[in-house]
Amino acid sequence: MIMETKRLFIGTFIDSYLFKNKYEELQQNFNECCGGKWVEPNNLHFTYQFLGDVEAKLIPVIKSSLADCLVEYNSNLKFKGIFALPKPSFPRVLYVKIINDDQKVINIQKKMEKIMTANDFQPETRVFIPHVTLLRIKQFERYKFVQMVEDFKFYEIGDMRQFKIDLIESQLTKEGPIYNII
Repeated sequence: MIMETKRLFIGTFIDSYLFKNKYEELQQNFNECCGGKWVEPNNLHFTYQFLGDVEAKLIPVIKSSLADCLVEYNSNLKFKGIFALPKPSFPRVLYVKIINDDQKVINIQKKMEKIMTANDFQPETRVFIPHVTLLRIKQFERYKFVQMVEDFKFYEIGDMRQFKIDLIESQLTKEGPIYNII
């Protein structure tokens, strides 16, 4: 018997309006030293935990377990500083750092990870660094790229005064991912 699965993660979508003017500027600057796939403005988000392919029948259990977390929060998120993972001299991802002074994002992520671990999901193996992926890098000019990242390390995009956490389905297509809030 084939069971239906959905590719899921827990995340927060970013107000694309916040990035509207700054995103074009970033693309123009970084396209001079690297290439790859920029995340569409309506798909900008950050991930608390990637759950992977999950049996559809488990979704109500997950939503119920996370009910206290999957809400809107009054907490300021500042998007500041452009960086590269794993490092500027060998980048795979260009991202903007999320600064959350009251640490709500970190505390909620820890709480959700405990809940998901209790529901037999594996904890993340990497340290949680709140960030929004902007570009998946395919090629780059090392010297120019490292200098560009250095030039943009204090670049400010703006603030979001509230954020919401959702359970999100990711459908992979040739044109890119399609995200749906569950």
